[in-house]
Amino acid sequence: MNDNDNDNKIGGVSADDGKVKGGDALAQFRKAADERKKAELIKEAEREEKIAEAERRQREEYAKKLEDERRELLKIKAGIAPDDEMREEKTEKPAMPLSKRIGNFWYHYKFPVIVSILIAIALVYFILELIFKVNPDVKIMYIAPDYEMTVRYEDVADALVPYCPDFNGDGKIYIEVAYVPARVDESADPEYVQAMSAKLFVEFQNPDTIIILTDEETLTALDLTEKVFDDPSSWFPDGTNRWGYIVSETALSEDIDYTLDPNLMACFRLPKEGMGNFAQFETNYQNAHELWQNFITDNVVSPGASNYHRN
Repeated sequence: MNDNDNDNKIGGVSADDGKVKGGDALAQFRKAADERKKAELIKEAEREEKIAEAERRQREEYAKKLEDERRELLKIKAGIAPDDEMREEKTEKPAMPLSKRIGNFWYHYKFPVIVSILIAIALVYFILELIFKVNPDVKIMYIAPDYEMTVRYEDVADALVPYCPDFNGDGKIYIEVAYVPARVDESADPEYVQAMSAKLFVEFQNPDTIIILTDEETLTALDLTEKVFDDPSSWFPDGTNRWGYIVSETALSEDIDYTLDPNLMACFRLPKEGMGNFAQFETNYQNAHELWQNFITDNVVSPGASNYHRN
């Protein structure tokens, strides 16, 4: 063995052997890297192929769906299939019990329903009043400080009914008596005092109210002494004073079984313009005198009649 051979060996391993082994490791590394890259490319290709296949199937299913719908539409147009085959079946909700439906409706709409019912009742009452209203033949206002009349005013009307003709021709005898306390107790409820004053004012604006049962003290207190009532002596020769016919000269106390104030008078309002229908005012004026004349002369014109009472 020569010296060169000895120099190329170290520890029994030659330099050429080292070079060969180093080259083999690099080649193996590169080969492994290539194989991994190749495997990744294969996997990527497989994924892309699966995606493409899925998209292809989706397109085919969509195309098939369109084709099926087109065929069904052609069948419908040709009268082969009923329309409801193309419609989706709707899921029917279970029917709500009647009691629950009513309760639900009442919960949401009770206030409109209540208001509507009240309006309907008011309209019906107004219509019935308009159709079946009975107008009084004579209206009388009792103005005196006699609170017993709050319960006896109808007795006064009943006592006069036999002497009252059916002036309005409705087949009923109706004498309406309205009681208004002349001097309300100052300790009374202010609203009650105001209500009585308003009632008195309304009655004196009414052309239907002719006969006023009152006394001189009340007339003076209410300032009703000037040009309000007629001269009673022009109608009745006896039993009168300057204001009206003295009620104690009649049998009214006996008729109602109650002693009336000896100063009570029946006064008759003079018809005046500006208080409703003047012609009707004059007619009521004449009727009131006729009633009182029949009463004081005991001229019964409606025997057996009873006074009409509004329900």
